[in-house]
Amino acid sequence: MVKKQLETRFGKSIEFRHIEFMSGQWFENQKAQETLEKGEVNFPFVLVDGEIACADKKINVSKVTRAIRQKLQHQNS
Repeated sequence: MVKKQLETRFGKSIEFRHIEFMSGQWFENQKAQETLEKGEVNFPFVLVDGEIACADKKINVSKVTRAIRQKLQHQNS
């Protein structure tokens, strides 16, 4: 659901990856591991370009959308 919402809003401007905890992808993503190990967040959390965009008990699509827009605006400046 989140993936579809974000891809509908941003199309090919973003790359969406969902990583399950303790999966092969999890262990390959150094930033995800470090973030959790440092106690900075709990599950679920969303990284946008390596930075925490949302770490609420439930994914807040509005927060993620704002973070993506800010990153895209910064890239286009």
